[in-house]
Amino acid sequence: MTRSEYQKQYQKYYADSGKKSEAAKRYYQKHKYEINEKLKNCIETDNVKELSVELENLKYSIDDCFELKEKPYSLFAIAIKLEKENLFNFLIEKKANLNKICEDKSPLMYATKYGNLKYVKKLVE
Repeated sequence: MTRSEYQKQYQKYYADSGKKSEAAKRYYQKHKYEINEKLKNCIETDNVKELSVELENLKYSIDDCFELKEKPYSLFAIAIKLEKENLFNFLIEKKANLNKICEDKSPLMYATKYGNLKYVKKLVE
């Protein structure tokens, strides 16, 4: 199965049943990427120009899942969780997947969880 097929299966299965399929779990265990020091620094400083260069150097996509504290997160989820507005706006501008689920929540669910109405509004526009 290709990456996009797994993602579609994961999202469909999760939406239909509220549970993750075993195939989707296995896929995300194999395809979550470490956040190295450069990426971490780019995220912490909200420097999207350097982040873009580092993602390209590592051959990572803005739609990949990244491991943070032993749990996979999308860049949208990280931007929302850490309130990194430049990163969030960069992802919108680059048309990152607004419905990306790496573990169990979409970016909209994270924005709601953290009570960030500004991000909720931008995600539903």
